[in-house]
Amino acid sequence: MLLTAFPLLIASCDDEETGNCEPSTASHGYFIADATDLALDHLYATGDPDTAEVLVSREHVDHYIQALGLIYDSQLPQRDSIVEKQLHVETSATAGIVVRAIGAEWMENWVTGVMPTGNAILDEMIEEYDLHVIQALNGDALVTSGFAPVNARALAYRFKQLPDVQFSEPNITWNNFSKIECTFDGNLAHVIFYEGWGDCFAGCAGYHRWEFDADLSGCSATFTGYYP
Repeated sequence: MLLTAFPLLIASCDDEETGNCEPSTASHGYFIADATDLALDHLYATGDPDTAEVLVSREHVDHYIQALGLIYDSQLPQRDSIVEKQLHVETSATAGIVVRAIGAEWMENWVTGVMPTGNAILDEMIEEYDLHVIQALNGDALVTSGFAPVNARALAYRFKQLPDVQFSEPNITWNNFSKIECTFDGNLAHVIFYEGWGDCFAGCAGYHRWEFDADLSGCSATFTGYYP
């Protein structure tokens, strides 16, 4: 997984009465993908029918965005450890998909910029999800959405329904040394950041943990413990 440095974050809370805790704009680029992955993991774990949707509804993601934002935007000293160590979700399937359609004229047209492609269903998908081919090699195309992060598993399934597609799967990225867990009890989110130790490429021997509570009703974050 490509990891980038944290920007300078400034705390922000739109409305403490309603709990509409909007993270600072600068923080969005860092954890939107993490929040989406956490939301999707929950949707799949609970068998929610919305897992069939390519575009993830904001109602599913917003509370994860608010919970992570309250921590990243806080002045808590322990937040700096999370910043410096660049801890993210363990696996991510929101960035895009890899599609193989060797011999398909519509794919060749799309890769070379010929529009419409000759496949009406694909043309509708390109418009609906703002799809782009950002890399094509040996018959494989890396496809992303302008609305990313999206549910790449659902998008891959849509492509599997097209004729002449031999392969369509999420472009999964793996993070070998960290992960995030987030659970809710009403408006209180409990967030755990893990940093693996040992040979994490072969499977971490153990994890350091930083635990936080994010109160979405009061727009506040509290550090609750470090466990080496």
